[in-house]
Amino acid sequence: MPRRKKSAGKHRKAIGALFAFIVIVCIAAAGYLFKDQIVEFLSPPPRADITLVHAAVDSACASLETRKISSSTVDLGDRELPRDRLELPRTSSLLRANLIVTRAVERAGGSISYGIESVDEKRRWQTVTLGVTDGDSLIREVRLEKRLR
Repeated sequence: MPRRKKSAGKHRKAIGALFAFIVIVCIAAAGYLFKDQIVEFLSPPPRADITLVHAAVDSACASLETRKISSSTVDLGDRELPRDRLELPRTSSLLRANLIVTRAVERAGGSISYGIESVDEKRRWQTVTLGVTDGDSLIREVRLEKRLR
């Protein structure tokens, strides 16, 4: 019985190497052609204008039916954070007020970084605290409160 030639294995390796080279060239060409889109996709979104976000929050807070509004600031060391406290009537919805503030912030280009819902120990007050950001840092905090009983 004659021995098999080993040239078939060499051809497979050569074809595999050629295929790998073509794939690498195609990936490099696609990366070069779409480099602007890739950079835009990987870069963080631009920061929102802080004055527009503050104006949007003020407008949203003014549109809500509130019993009492108070504002204060919290010292964070390097800067002060404005904090608003809005007391809503018992008949109003915290969910609806949250939605109004959130939509206003997002239309202005900002975002809500956190939303914390809580009820006090005696179950008298329900609160939702929203952290407003410009896309990079916390710029304001809005606390919506409603008396349960």
